[in-house]
Amino acid sequence: MNAPGLDLLFPMLVVRHGQTNGNLARMFQGRIDNPLNEFGKEQVRRAAQQLYMQLEELLGADLVEFAQSGKLIILKSPLSRAQETANAFIAYFQSRTGITLDARVEEKLAEISFGRWKV
Repeated sequence: MNAPGLDLLFPMLVVRHGQTNGNLARMFQGRIDNPLNEFGKEQVRRAAQQLYMQLEELLGADLVEFAQSGKLIILKSPLSRAQETANAFIAYFQSRTGITLDARVEEKLAEISFGRWKV
């Protein structure tokens, strides 16, 4: 679970948001709040299932207890594309376990702000 140069005392899984039209246009979106497009919404549905399966593999029979303990922490960027991505996982997790997870908005997870560009 540890990447080179990073020693974690806990497992951490990171999921990137699904596709936006800005991604398709290959634009630097920064903090422009482009929502997911239809393909991006399908991507996050699949990612939610895959993330759930990874957690199930990692925690096995202890997954529900772990989620109920409050130790399963979900952080999300304030941008709608990240919120939709996290919410897809929360909905899928609830459909599988009956548990509604909380997600905290973390401002520091927002994209880089490039400021105003003159063209």
